[in-house]
Amino acid sequence: MRLLLLSLVLVVTCPAALARMYQWDDPDTGTPQLSGKPPYWYRGDESGPRVFVIDNGRVVDDTAVQVPDNQRRQLREAAFLRAERDEAQFRAKLEEAERLKAQRDAGREEALALEQGAAPPVSEPPPVEAAPAPEPDASTESNAMRALVKEWERLREEEAMKLIHE
Repeated sequence: MRLLLLSLVLVVTCPAALARMYQWDDPDTGTPQLSGKPPYWYRGDESGPRVFVIDNGRVVDDTAVQVPDNQRRQLREAAFLRAERDEAQFRAKLEEAERLKAQRDAGREEALALEQGAAPPVSEPPPVEAAPAPEPDASTESNAMRALVKEWERLREEEAMKLIHE
């Protein structure tokens, strides 16, 4: 389960590290601002603080450098389209992460129900063949339940890993 959570965190956070970033100094406070979205004045008709555009650790644009109007419009349009696309991708990954978390939580509820001897709320884990005991006692039953839960968790983890790798 920890491996699944670690994989999920890496999937969600790694693309953000490679994203295009926009940096400028706040005119009121003088503090540097860093955002994945361009500021509203970026390469627009309205002037604003100087903006550095950083992509994969390299400065790819600097608004202090004058460019022709047609190139300025292209840069502005591309920046805002890219920001929209990045936001849509982020939302899709966030939804997938929430879905996986809900599945994990449902699995915990089922495991808890099995541990307490109640019927699972959604689906039953696959049966695990255990050697029949002549007389069932508490330890044999709890060992069988543990084996069922382990097998069920293993199958859920395999399903999650398949989803992550797709």
